[in-house]
Formats: sequence, structure tokens, C-alpha cells
Amino acid sequence: GLLAVYFGYTQCPDLCPTTMADIKAALERLPEGADRVSVAMVTVDPERDSPAVLKTYVNNFDSRIVALSGSPELIRKVADNYKVRYEKVRDPGAAPEHYVVDHTAGMYLLGPDGRFLAKFAYAMPVAELTRRISEYLKTVP
Repeated sequence: GLLAVYFGYTQCPDLCPTTMADIKAALERLPEGADRVSVAMVTVDPERDSPAVLKTYVNNFDSRIVALSGSPELIRKVADNYKVRYEKVRDPGAAPEHYVVDHTAGMYLLGPDGRFLAKFAYAMPVAELTRRISEYLKTVP
């Protein structure tokens, strides 16, 4: 099957909820093979995104989406492999726990062997996202 990977965090105000809603809509619209597409969200905010918080967050969108976390060092290494940039941004004088995480938007599609197939731009129309995933599904067993 295919794996769609997205980097984000649960307190993201706009990019992440939009992307999660789009991938849910795409999975629902796939003519066939949705069961051969796995989706993983990798948190870029492991300090606040505990496993329980992540599970609740992704389940609000679609129970098929898996949330992944790890140590800050491991997440940085994985993000670097995808050329995903992210950094905490605090307003001057804000409390340490009050920050946003600027991060690269978009979703990555991997083949059954873990090979990179495509990057889907943020806010790609759902119809286009669905069509492209469907096309890749035709190429894998």
C-alpha cells in the first residue's frame, strides 16, 4: 500500500486542521483502494503532543490516521530526511508554553517500499488530491 505522511501539531491554528480534513475527504472519495492507503501525522511539537493528545486529535478527523511522536532529536532527524523545516515561535514576553510552531506544509506520499513518490502541496483541491492518490494506487500491488 501507500503511506501519506504529514508533519504538524495539534495546536496548529489552520494548516494542520485543513490538511487533516483534506486527507479525510480524499480517503472517503477514493473510488477503491482506500484500505491500501495509510496516513501518518508526525508531530513537530512532542513537548505538548503527548500520545493521548495526538490520538484524540487524529481520531477527531479519521480513525485511520495514525499519529507518531518521539524524542525531539528523533523527530528532527525524520523531518530532516523529508526536508521539513520547523521552529518554535514565541511572541516577546510570552510564557514559555505559549508558542506556535512554524512548519513546512504539505504531504508526502511513499510507496510500499518506503520510496518517495510525490509531495502534495498544502491546500491542493481534494478532487486533485484524490485523483493523484488514485493514480498512484494503480501502480502498486
